[in-house]
Amino acid sequence: MFWLNALVLALCGALFSFALPPTNIYWLSILIIPLFVLVARSERSKDAFGYGFWFAIGCFALHLRWLPASFAENLNPAFWLTFPPLLIVLGCIWGLVCSSSRFLGGQGRHTLWVLPGVWVLVEWLRTLGIFAFPWGTFGYVWIGTPIAQFADVVGVYGLSLITCFVAALIAVPFVAPPSNSRSYSMKSTQISNKGWQAILFAVMLLALPLSYGIVKSQNIGTRLNDGSTEIESTRTESKLHYALLVQQGEVDLFVRTQGQEPSIDTYSNLTKAGIAGSDKPIDLVAWPEGAVLSGYLDAPSSGLPLRQQIEDAAGTITVISGGASIDFNDSYNAAFSVARSQIIDSYYKSILVPFGESFPFINQVGIIYDWIFAGFGLPPQRGRTAGTDIKPLQTPIGLVGTYICYESIFPRISRQMVDQGAQVLLNISNDAWFGKGQGAEQHFLMGSMRAIETRRYILRSGIDGITAVVNPLGQVTQKLERGIPASLVATYALRSDRTLFVSYGHLLLVGLLIYLAIVSAIGLLRNPN
Repeated sequence: MFWLNALVLALCGALFSFALPPTNIYWLSILIIPLFVLVARSERSKDAFGYGFWFAIGCFALHLRWLPASFAENLNPAFWLTFPPLLIVLGCIWGLVCSSSRFLGGQGRHTLWVLPGVWVLVEWLRTLGIFAFPWGTFGYVWIGTPIAQFADVVGVYGLSLITCFVAALIAVPFVAPPSNSRSYSMKSTQISNKGWQAILFAVMLLALPLSYGIVKSQNIGTRLNDGSTEIESTRTESKLHYALLVQQGEVDLFVRTQGQEPSIDTYSNLTKAGIAGSDKPIDLVAWPEGAVLSGYLDAPSSGLPLRQQIEDAAGTITVISGGASIDFNDSYNAAFSVARSQIIDSYYKSILVPFGESFPFINQVGIIYDWIFAGFGLPPQRGRTAGTDIKPLQTPIGLVGTYICYESIFPRISRQMVDQGAQVLLNISNDAWFGKGQGAEQHFLMGSMRAIETRRYILRSGIDGITAVVNPLGQVTQKLERGIPASLVATYALRSDRTLFVSYGHLLLVGLLIYLAIVSAIGLLRNPN
């Protein structure tokens, strides 16, 4: 019976993946309910582990199918060999979530009250450390729906918690209270009065963010006019501003891997043409992650010609550009605000892509990494050093919350920057590694949730795309075609309001830990064996 259940859950997981970005068929999120039911009814914790494991295998096999395909196409077919181990690791994570919930809750309905808390706690833990990889977060299923607007109160992990609790409540009628024999009869699947009450509570729980989102969308309101965004004035918005977002187009990934960049002529020429061709007063130019790799922009002497070339292209307009910085033996992925050939401010990327920008324990096992790189046709890599100071960049127009590529899916980065006064967000990125599959769109859509959480405009400049503007409702208002050299005159506004998530979002974890401590203690006391 276990293997039949596991097969069904693998299928449920595969279909559930379509509830996540980029497809976002949100109603398929109901397919986590069978998982919750079987975990609560499982006789042993190891069975619960298996259920979570196979659900994850089905989900991530489709949700991340672009990952080996993109890297195999761009670099080496051997990258397909890395996919099964990744699926096993992710499967074990969800398996441990399910088995620990079953252990703490005991067999029966009490597990359903533990499972949502453990699930979201682990989602948050997956954003920490050198292996941080938060793909598959449940809260993203609501992108494009009014429920997503509730993220300005609870953040994406709060939406995950709501999703899990709704699933747990709907699962209640199908999980009977444990009898003395700790077995389940056929009557356990019959819906009792308490079961109907649980479903009613689930509907009410979902109705709260839905109603909030509908009202919030109407209050913030944007309208389109002739393909450009006209922003209805509110007390929290200043006059319209215009930024030039530049993308390079096609990229030679091998050249970039070797730390080489032919020149910054492409960006300079696109910037000159974009400014000259615009009838709007552009006050900011954004070049993507790693736009300048042929030298160090912040080097006092050798960086001066690069900064002068930026000034020649943009004139007196401030340019925010990605580049590299070096400090003794440490190399950083950086963003710089540059004006009049001077560095105004800089930010070092604080969350690095595991096995892409950072290589865990490489100092201890560097020779093994070198063999692997050689097998994939890559030169030796040593990775970057993570920055430690999360702060917005200073510019003449105000504080710009500038974060780099992968950091867009970590809510704490944008939240901290807005908490420090950022009035607009800028995500400079290099999604060329994602290839032409759905990975880049997936990354972009998850990052769009930061606009809702903070109620800030997001300006996004990608090397080959996705270059776009996201408004405070999380809606894409302007977007360049991917893969072509181009620039986009982006319309945005500076905002100074503070959402509840910005002010108190860090307290969600505290509340979650308190909740888990209480329900787990109750579960262990009720099931001492």
